[in-house]
Amino acid sequence: MGIATLYRRFPTREKLVAAALVGKITEYAGAAEQALAVADPWAGFAGFVVRICELQAGDRGLSDCCR
Repeated sequence: MGIATLYRRFPTREKLVAAALVGKITEYAGAAEQALAVADPWAGFAGFVVRICELQAGDRGLSDCCR
């Protein structure tokens, strides 16, 4: 794919970033759903924090683009 194709598909940086992040945001939402399903609220919250930290640490590009 050339740069012209990229710009045709994603005319703005925001649209490109949004398309690239759909999968990651889905992972974050899944982590939240799992946390809410835990009977103990503190355990659910703590598990959620650990999971989002793992996701963040595993994708430096995500943390760079979301500052």
